[in-house]
Amino acid sequence: MSSARALALLIALGLPQPIAAQKIRMYEQRLDSLAAAQRFAAAARQAYELAQRRDYTRFDSVVVGPMRIRATPALNSLAQSGADSVVASLKPQYGRALDALVGHVFVVRDEQVREGDRNASYVVIAEVAADGRELEPQVVVPEVGIVRNVLLSKTLRTLLANTDSAFVNWLHSTSLPSDTASSQAWLQARIDLLSSYAIVSRHCYEGDLAACRVALGLTPSRDPVMDWLSAAERRQIVHQLDDRYWVRMDREAARICYGGSDSTCAALLHASREFLPDPIATLRRSELFQLAMVSGGPGAMERALLTRGTPEQRLVAAARLPADSIVRRWLTLVRDVRKPSEDMSPIVAATSMGWILFCGALAYRSSRWR
Repeated sequence: MSSARALALLIALGLPQPIAAQKIRMYEQRLDSLAAAQRFAAAARQAYELAQRRDYTRFDSVVVGPMRIRATPALNSLAQSGADSVVASLKPQYGRALDALVGHVFVVRDEQVREGDRNASYVVIAEVAADGRELEPQVVVPEVGIVRNVLLSKTLRTLLANTDSAFVNWLHSTSLPSDTASSQAWLQARIDLLSSYAIVSRHCYEGDLAACRVALGLTPSRDPVMDWLSAAERRQIVHQLDDRYWVRMDREAARICYGGSDSTCAALLHASREFLPDPIATLRRSELFQLAMVSGGPGAMERALLTRGTPEQRLVAAARLPADSIVRRWLTLVRDVRKPSEDMSPIVAATSMGWILFCGALAYRSSRWR
C-alpha cells in the first residue's frame, strides 16, 4: 500500500495531521496485516464450503407431500416421522402454499462429535443447495421432537424466502411465525409503545390507528424524521448522536439545533438517517401477522402467501378483515393482555392443604409419636 493511499485513509478517518513518516509506515503494516487476515478468512471459508459438498446418492429419499428429504438409512424413520409431523401441522393453514417446498431438498444425516474420550452421535439437518452445499446446517441430538422442530423452522424459513422482498423486508424476520403470540409478547409490545423514543408510538397506544400503521410499517413514511418525531425528540436525538464518536456531526449546526432551530435539527437527522431505528421493534409485525392468522382461521397462511401485493394486502387476505380492523384488534391486545398471575390458585391451595392433612395423619398414626 502506498504512503499516499495510507495518508488518504487516515484523512478519511479524521486523524490529526501532519503525521510522521514512521507513523504512516506503522499504519501501512497494520492495514496490510488486516488485508492478509481477510484473505486468509475468505480462503478458509471457501475451503469449508467446498468440504460441505457431499454425495447424497446413497441416502434414502423421504417424500411427504411437497417435502423432500435425503436421509442416511439409519435416520430414515427419524426423518420420516419429523416430515410427517411438519406437513400435518402446516397443511390446514398453508394448503397449496406448501407446494413451494417441492423445489427444495433437506438432508438429515448422522454426525460423530468428539466429546472427551468418546464419540457421540448427533444429527445434522440442513437444506441442500443446487451445488451440493449444506445451507445453515444445525447439529442436534437424535430425538424425534427436536428433529421435527428443526425441520419446521427450516420449512418456515424456506416458505418466507419464496415470497417477495417487500414482504420479507416488512416482516423483518428470517422465518414465518409458527404459532400464536404469548401473553409475554403482548406485554413487551405494550412496553415498546410506551417507552419508544418516537412520539408516533405513544400516539398509537393512545388509540390513533394511523399512528399505529406508521409504527408497524404498514404505512410507508416518506420522511420518518418528521413523521415519527416531535421537535423536542429531534433535538434530543441530535444531542445523542453528537455524543457518539462514530457519527460525524456538524458541530456548528448542532449548536444551532440546540438553540431551538427545528429545521436545522431535521436537516442533521436527515443526513444521519441510518442511525434512526424503527419506532418499535420489528418483532411487533410478527405478532400482527400471527393475529391475522388466528382471525382468518384455516387457510389463512395459504391466502397470505399466494396473494401478490403489499404486506398489508397479504394481511388482509390472511385475516379476511380490513387492515384497520386487524390493527385495532392488535392494539386492544397490546393494551389489555396482562401477564398471567403467579399467585397460588384455589385448586393448588386446596390440593396442597389436602396433602398436608394426609401427611399429618400418617405422622400421627406412627408409633414414634405415641
